[in-house]
Amino acid sequence: MSNLRYGRLSLLGSCVVGILAAAAASAQQATPAAPAAASTEELEEIIVTGSRIMRATALESTIPVTSVAAAELMNQGDINIGDALNDLPSLRSTFSQSNSSRFIGTAGLNWLDLRGLGTSRTLVLVNGRRHITSSAGDYLVDVNTIPSELVERVDVVTGGNSAIYGSDAVAGVVNFITKRNYEGLSFRAQGGTSERGDRDSYFASVTAGTNFAEDRGNVAFSLEYGKQEPLLWTQREEITGARSGRNQFNLREPTVGEPPEGDGVPDQLFFNNIFSTAYADGGVIQNSATAATCLTLPEPTRSQRCLPNGQPRLFSFDRSGNLVQTIPTQDFRPYGSGNIQLAGGQQPGSLSTLNNTGQLAVGLERYSANLLGRYELADAFQPFFEAKFVHINVDQESSPSFMPNSLSWPQWFGISNLRCNNPFLSSQNLSVLQTVGRCLNPATDSFNLGRNNVDFGSRDEDIDRDTYRIVLGFDGTFNEDWRYEVAVNYGHYEVDQVSGNNLLLFDVDGNPDGFSLATDAVRNSAGQIVCRVNADANPANDRPDCAPLNLFGAGAPSRAALDFLYKGA
Repeated sequence: MSNLRYGRLSLLGSCVVGILAAAAASAQQATPAAPAAASTEELEEIIVTGSRIMRATALESTIPVTSVAAAELMNQGDINIGDALNDLPSLRSTFSQSNSSRFIGTAGLNWLDLRGLGTSRTLVLVNGRRHITSSAGDYLVDVNTIPSELVERVDVVTGGNSAIYGSDAVAGVVNFITKRNYEGLSFRAQGGTSERGDRDSYFASVTAGTNFAEDRGNVAFSLEYGKQEPLLWTQREEITGARSGRNQFNLREPTVGEPPEGDGVPDQLFFNNIFSTAYADGGVIQNSATAATCLTLPEPTRSQRCLPNGQPRLFSFDRSGNLVQTIPTQDFRPYGSGNIQLAGGQQPGSLSTLNNTGQLAVGLERYSANLLGRYELADAFQPFFEAKFVHINVDQESSPSFMPNSLSWPQWFGISNLRCNNPFLSSQNLSVLQTVGRCLNPATDSFNLGRNNVDFGSRDEDIDRDTYRIVLGFDGTFNEDWRYEVAVNYGHYEVDQVSGNNLLLFDVDGNPDGFSLATDAVRNSAGQIVCRVNADANPANDRPDCAPLNLFGAGAPSRAALDFLYKGA
């Protein structure tokens, strides 16, 4: 959990000038054959754009080369060319639109991953030239910024290019080739929804181009708009088990001591209704017993703290704030897993699925403007330019904040565990805690609480990304079989990111604030439940705005306490 509320990043691309020259290999003369009955069209030239070297017809390559027309990709109904490309066998959807929210700041990004070797090993080019990044300090290209309506084809070369381009092309190169002589006016619009009536998507574009000066020049522009609505975990309950328990593979037998080739019994099987033992939406306590001590505890202590299978009993707070026991239908802890199965779904005070908030697919809105032009003054001198502006807005909802089983872990900067004399803890719940070996001395003892703070509100991100790119250059052919290109490539990328519902732990001077103050509750001399900072002997550290936080039960925190968690001083 971070204290970050707002971040801004500006990245300025550098100018690159490159001069490429290469002699094309001469086509070998074939042995004359017998005259055919009808003439056939002769293939003049093949250009492989995954290499800096233009090659002639006599081409033998052991490297797979795939060339896909843009029209074929977009006819699938995708509004993003990157999602369409991910259907190719050579690409893995590591960061597609439906798989981009795994990390902070990556929501809505569409990075290509050739052969699953990693996005940082896949080089993305536009007309053979590098593109401004969409990741600070990196060279990863967001395919959302590439204009689908002006793309003619996409060439994919899987391997053999690191010697030409460097280590960022270990997996290969994906080269987007734009149209050179687009002429006419076209409109495109589409809309769609899932069979469930959600995840709506919209796309509209207008593209125009014309040739001039006896077809020696061409200029084309394209305006595009695309939008995709978010899809929540809870909207696909039968897949995610957001409320009834996750659906997943899970360890189901001990693997310690198995030979490397296995014992012939599957280690994992697919299960439904899976819950985590580390977190509960109302809070789960850490039993004082462990699997090791359950073997040696005397009766009746052993039965009070341990299940018949030798695992610690599980106690969590229900929505009413009562500390109740959850009995697993199947317990995977003996096999090294941290999960259990509850066949009937959630029980009173049951543990968390960890899927009851968040998005399967983020919401994205994209505006794009692109302009291309070129003019043939002579075969040896053909100036060209490319210009674009792309604005992308992404709304993402992720998991809520959480509390580990011990607040004194290093990542919590030494915050104390919950005190056993916390006034929100009822005498009945205190008795249950003492039964499992906690709070034996309520005046001085503390206990751990693992909590998935769904009732705090989900953490979210509102991200705006702006991408500018201008390419100026000229190319041409001379001496019959020589080609060259000179280009200046300028790019600018800017991102504004607002992160919400991250817990405030300390102020800028390192003093406890927000969550740190609100969780430490006591009764004052008048019998009222207040923050401890307002009931101690030092009036200098009073915080009149601090509202005490009740953590015992899903939905227990007050609105005033939640407001204080994020507001700070």
